[in-house]
Amino acid sequence: MTGKSRAASRTALAALAALATGCVVEAPDVGVVEAVYAPPAEIVRIFSLGRGQTFGGLLDGVLSANEQASLLLAFREHASPRRMRAGTEISLRYLRDGDSLRGIDVAVSPDETVRLDRDELGWRSELIETPVYTDTLYVSGEIETVLWNAVVNSEMLAGLTFADRNELIDHLDRVFQWHGRWTSRGRSGPGTRTASPSSAKCGRTAR
Repeated sequence: MTGKSRAASRTALAALAALATGCVVEAPDVGVVEAVYAPPAEIVRIFSLGRGQTFGGLLDGVLSANEQASLLLAFREHASPRRMRAGTEISLRYLRDGDSLRGIDVAVSPDETVRLDRDELGWRSELIETPVYTDTLYVSGEIETVLWNAVVNSEMLAGLTFADRNELIDHLDRVFQWHGRWTSRGRSGPGTRTASPSSAKCGRTAR
C-alpha cells in the first residue's frame, strides 16, 4: 500500500468515526412526572340506625315507596329488616354526581354485610362474609408452677400475641375446670399436651 493510499484510508476511517459519533442520540430528560390522582368512582355516605328508627324510615326522602319495597324485598333474601338493631351501620353509595344512588351496604353483623345494588329491574342483593380459616395450634410442655405461667412463658407460643395467649388460657381453663384449677393453684410437675383449633378472620386477630 502506497503512502497516498494509507493517507486516504486514515481519512476515510476518521470520517466514519465522526459520522458514528454524530449518530449517537441521547435519551431526552423528561424530568419528574407528576402523580395522577383518579377521583373515586362513588361517594359514600354513612348513617347509623337510630333507636326506634326503621330501615325504611331512614330511606324516606332517598327512595320512593315503590323502590323501598323492591329494596326491602331484596334485603329479606339475607336478613330481616325488623331485626336490625339501633346503631346498625348503613352506607349509601352514590355516583360521583352525588345525586344518583348506586347501592347500599348494611352491616348486619361484624362479619357480614348485605350489599344492595341497583339495576334496570330494581334491586339485587348479595351477602358478603369476612373470609375465615381454621388452623390448629399444637402445644406441649411441663407445668412447673401454674398453667398460666406455662402458657405465657412458652417458647412454642412466641408467635402469639399476649391477648391470644390469655384467650388460650381461658379455653384450657374451661377444659380442666373439672380436674382442678391449674390456672390459680400450684400444680407443678405434670406435663401437658394440647391441640387447640383457632379461627382467624381477614384483618382480625385470631381467636
